[in-house]
This record gives sequence, structure tokens and C-alpha cells, in this order.
Amino acid sequence: MGLGTTNGNATGGEVNPYAVHRHHLAFSRHEWSLRPEAKRIRQTPSLIPSLPFAVHNRLHRACPPVPLLGFHALQIVQREFRPTGDTLETMDNLLFAIEASANSPRTHEIERGVAHLAIAAIELQRPFLLEVLHQEGATLLPVEEDLMPEEEILYGITTVPVR
Repeated sequence: MGLGTTNGNATGGEVNPYAVHRHHLAFSRHEWSLRPEAKRIRQTPSLIPSLPFAVHNRLHRACPPVPLLGFHALQIVQREFRPTGDTLETMDNLLFAIEASANSPRTHEIERGVAHLAIAAIELQRPFLLEVLHQEGATLLPVEEDLMPEEEILYGITTVPVR
């Protein structure tokens, strides 16, 4: 039966709509395991959120794999990246680190292009993560422009746990 099975692998069986999958924001596994720096980024715990099966499947249908960064860009990202315990915050920190690599004079023009494609591929995953946060009891609220960094203003949302 392929994907959509009870345990999320290709073993057959009925679809379990409540199955939860661990999603690596830096996918595909093959590419992001080629270099040790990339593998460390891919394996950052807060960049591996749990997603319901249906959301995980839709994400992979809608979002392209994140292209592997070039050598210099990976070195810079490894140095600049600061993970936290929060998936969205860590994702933003990764995006800032990738942007820093694109702005470095050591980064070749082609590497800059790949960095910008990686940023775009990661950003495409954001609505799926926000959907899960909303389902898990977070509320999406409008934000004050003067209180939020420019990147968050673009989305006009922040997450606030429901008590």
C-alpha cells in the first residue's frame, strides 16, 4: 500500500489518521547526510517536530526538498546557527544563519543562490507547522508591527498558548 500505512512505512495495512511522524525540516535524508555539518543541522532535535500523518503527507506533497548548502555556506551556518527548544524559533535561527552565509564574501554566487533556494524551501514548511500548533491549542493572533522583527511581520502572526 505504500505510505499511508498504520505505522507510516511501506508495510501495508490501513491508514491510521492519528499516526504521528517525526519530520526533519532539513530533508531529504540522503542529501543532508552527505556532509557532517549538514547532518548535525538535520539532526537538531527542535528541527524534527512531530506531525500528524495527514499534515506530514501534505507537507511532502507541497514542499520541495531543501537543497544541500555548499561547503562555505555550511561552514558559516554551522558557526552561526543557534538552536533552541522551540521549533519555530530554531527554524528562524536556521534561516538567519543561512542568510548570513549568503551574505558572506567567502560564499560564491552560486552558493548564494542555493542558500536562497534553501530558505524558500524551509519557509514553505511554515504553514504546516503553524497548522499543527493551532491544532494543539495555540492561538494565532495579529501582532504589533513595532514589537516584532521584520521577518515575523511578514506573516502577521505569533503563537500564544491557550490556557
